[in-house]
Amino acid sequence: MNKIQSMTAELEKSIRDGAFAPGSLLPSQHSLAEEYGISRSSVQLVMNELARRGVVRKLPGRGISVPEGGAKTKKLETVCYLAPEKARLTADPADNYDSAMLWGAQAAAEDGNAAFLVKRWSGEEGVESLEKYLHAQRADGLLLSRHFSDAELDLLSRCGVPLVVLGRAFCLKNTGCVAPNFSDGLTSLLERLRQAEIWRVAVLTFGDESEVSQEIHLAAEQYSRRLDAEGVAVYDLRHPSWYDANDEERVEAAAKMLLNFSNPPEVVICFSDWIAYGVLRCLRARGKSIGLVGMLGLDLAAREEISTLAVSSDRLGRQGFALLKEMVEQGAPGRIERISLSLVERKTFRFPG
Repeated sequence: MNKIQSMTAELEKSIRDGAFAPGSLLPSQHSLAEEYGISRSSVQLVMNELARRGVVRKLPGRGISVPEGGAKTKKLETVCYLAPEKARLTADPADNYDSAMLWGAQAAAEDGNAAFLVKRWSGEEGVESLEKYLHAQRADGLLLSRHFSDAELDLLSRCGVPLVVLGRAFCLKNTGCVAPNFSDGLTSLLERLRQAEIWRVAVLTFGDESEVSQEIHLAAEQYSRRLDAEGVAVYDLRHPSWYDANDEERVEAAAKMLLNFSNPPEVVICFSDWIAYGVLRCLRARGKSIGLVGMLGLDLAAREEISTLAVSSDRLGRQGFALLKEMVEQGAPGRIERISLSLVERKTFRFPG
């Protein structure tokens, strides 16, 4: 956050918190320039922005005052969705997970009469050019793709506007997050499988250190320990080399591992619908069948009739916009919102009866 943005944020907060009475004049631009250590021309830019937001009013020949009725209620008028340079975004919400979240956020913005911008950004660019863009577009807040690294998210948190990360739980100061609750969703599904007397279950991830994989591993391990005495086998299938493999190599290796079981699992829960479909394809090519449940992409799974444990990704986008609106208009702090997952039963798996 540069000095102009910092002064804008601090002065707006002071005015909204009642440091200056309605109708009173602010200190002179010369005094403010000395207080904040910036030039008078920079102070003028700050006053122009605060006037645009309805926080102050310019009185020709007198100075800058707080409006008689107090500062105008802040409103989320323009939101920017930021994605990495290589992110695959299309106009079809069923094309991929990120496009569905983008579509949901855009639909929510339209419902809320807010302008919606889409921009690509790389951490190599730094934040200065992005700050200038947001200022020029008068963006009030940012919605962020889940694909930014922790270091990039840390940089973006300094942009001077509220931001919400979609699809993963990452929370810094002034940062909100909307993410699926994988742990509770998986535990609930495993419990339902136990009640249905399905005793051999495999949980398939790819051994990486991502937040999703770790959350799923932990839930599977905790459930497995709890049910060992009841004869339920929860296989946590992962292999470190899979993380560096491409998708075809991953699903081929997973299918072979499943086929090598002397007493194979009755149900395999995959952390991705695309992986579930790939494993299904490999097993079918060998004349085998197994119950498969995917995760993450409710919108995607419908294409191949994959049973899935998921939340509609456009709902994540809508919820992210709602959280950002609350942060901008009410000054609410950033927080993590976890969205419950639901099981949609399709051709690849249905509970007995």
